[in-house]
Order: sequence, then C-alpha cells, then structure tokens
Amino acid sequence: MATQAKLTGKMVIGQSGGPTVVINQSLVGAVLAARRQPNITGILGARHGIAGIMKEDFIDLTTQSVEQLELVATHRRRHWVQCA
Repeated sequence: MATQAKLTGKMVIGQSGGPTVVINQSLVGAVLAARRQPNITGILGARHGIAGIMKEDFIDLTTQSVEQLELVATHRRRHWVQCA
C-alpha cells in the first residue's frame, strides 16, 4: 500500500459576498480548525475574497487572538480592519 504525502504550508481562505454572521462564523470555524492541523504553517485571509487573492492582499489570521475571532464570528461588521 502506497503512503500518501501530506501537503505542508500556508492556507489561504477568503469569503465572497457580504459579511453576514453565518459567513463570518464559517470563516472563524475554518481558521480555528486549521490551527489544530500541524501541517498548516500559517493562515492567510484574503481581503475581499478572490480580489484579495489576485492582488495578494492578505491578513495573517495565524496571529489573531481567539477573542478577536469571536468578535468577527458574532458581528456583521468586519473586524479584520482593526487587526491589520
């Protein structure tokens, strides 16, 4: 049986559409789950979804506190601006 190699490196995540509570909670859930994966060495959030990826406009979500992430998860307004 062949052994599968695991990818190791940074993860990029972005959201499209308005910053609703549901979308923000999904985003924060993905960030918190990614932090538990030893093969993910960093988490980059793309500002404005695909536009941020194309412009390489990222926020380092690796260093955001759980408290800051909880604010994002429970509010419609974007709290990332305060973190950058």
